[in-house]
Amino acid sequence: MIGNNGRVDTANHEPDPQFDTSLRVLEIDHELVRKQMIINQAIEQTILIDNRQDAVNTMSDTRLQNVKQCFAPNVRPGTGIRFSYGWGGGLSENYVPAFNGPPRMKTDVEFQINACRAELQRLRSELHDLESTLRERQTHLKNCEQAITRRKRDSCERRVEMQRLEAEIEDVQDTLDKDAVEEGKLEALKEGLSEAKEELATHQASFGDSVIAVDKARDWLRTLRERMKSMDNEIAEVQAKIRKAEAKRVKLSERREAALREKNSAFAEIEQVKNVQENTQKARTDIAETVDIWIGEAGQVCPRVPIDRGETYNSLEKTMKKLQADLKRAESQLGGTRQELADRAAQKVRAFRQAREQVTGVEKLAQLLKSALVNRKERWKLFQRAITARARVQFMWMLSERNFRGRLLANHKEKKLDLHVEPDPTKVGKGRETKTLSGGEKSFSTICLLLSLWDAMGAPIRCLDEFDVFMDSVNREVSMKKMIEAARYSIGKQFILITPGSMGSVNSNSDVKIIRMKDPERGQTTIALSN
Repeated sequence: MIGNNGRVDTANHEPDPQFDTSLRVLEIDHELVRKQMIINQAIEQTILIDNRQDAVNTMSDTRLQNVKQCFAPNVRPGTGIRFSYGWGGGLSENYVPAFNGPPRMKTDVEFQINACRAELQRLRSELHDLESTLRERQTHLKNCEQAITRRKRDSCERRVEMQRLEAEIEDVQDTLDKDAVEEGKLEALKEGLSEAKEELATHQASFGDSVIAVDKARDWLRTLRERMKSMDNEIAEVQAKIRKAEAKRVKLSERREAALREKNSAFAEIEQVKNVQENTQKARTDIAETVDIWIGEAGQVCPRVPIDRGETYNSLEKTMKKLQADLKRAESQLGGTRQELADRAAQKVRAFRQAREQVTGVEKLAQLLKSALVNRKERWKLFQRAITARARVQFMWMLSERNFRGRLLANHKEKKLDLHVEPDPTKVGKGRETKTLSGGEKSFSTICLLLSLWDAMGAPIRCLDEFDVFMDSVNREVSMKKMIEAARYSIGKQFILITPGSMGSVNSNSDVKIIRMKDPERGQTTIALSN
């Protein structure tokens, strides 16, 4: 490596202080290493962000000044994403694979061992979860195959029943041709023919639903098989990672044993140095005792007083008084003695440390609350999308019961809800607005919208008042049947429907209760109260 020892000044080429760069994070002792990494890797203009979405938002808003690239962690542990600006100013994204080799910088071996153990534990947990999911998918696959078998059996039975009804219709038609003269018998046979046709239509619709259900079950089974295949591949990858992590753990264990041996040898050398130090200290003590003996013998002759040349008793006393006066003046200026000032300084330092700890705690709490708020907002958006998707699918399914087509459009930002309905299935387009629909079509669409919203929100009690005022008898009967079916599908929910109609086409049973109010008395002025 060729270079000089001059320090490179990057103060005017670094990004905003709010970003962490590789140069700011790394502790580089050798200036030549720092210079080469700045020249070759641009570490002073490489920012580090610990969240991938934050990195995308930061790099894609506007081009940052003095920023060439950005590194962020990926979803898979150990991997990362590199964002950089292209020649045309566009943002490019590159995948950074995990580094499985030995550390290339000075790190703690014990920390590396603990990290590998944690990674191994995570991979084992992930393998266990994948195995549990595989077992659940296999069980679900068996249930789907059984359901397909049942659907095929029901389809055969329905086909036989349909053939029998067709034969009965032919017999009834022959009987009508023979007995056309008898009017009363002809009417009875016509009614029987109508009932037989209705039953035939019912069985045909049921047969069609069975065929559709079988096709859906086959598609679901095919999807489950593909997912099982992908899960097998993921399990194989996880097992390979476990084997690699195990090999890495063995290698790190060997390195740890070598480090322990080096540590034990270092402890032995330290013990030897301590013994040498003790011997040296003992020799020093002996020499000091000898020196003290010599000083005592000299003190018997004359006490030792260090005095500069030319000093007398008066000059020394005058100097001492002056120093005492300077000391008192300095204490009065400072506001106390040295001990008092030291106590005050220690008290202020303790107060400062306590305040700094409190500020740090408050900042951490604010960061945690901010993260919680962001998480709650994301979950709220996900909840809105799920509710909207469920209501949209339910609305389209209910409209299809009458061969209607429609769409439910929801805009959560503008808080608007719009729907388009097309009663004619032969027309192509996005549908008509509710203003162009007839009264019955509009009421039926409104009921479908209410039922879909109720089912999406999961309200336990659902009430509707005079919903069929603008409906004709056909739409009223279809809407009432639709609401009764929806109530039966909604287990644990209670429906209260108020209508001025007679409800003669609805029969009371165990789950449908009809309460009829008395007709009002015309011309009544007061209500007679019984005692």
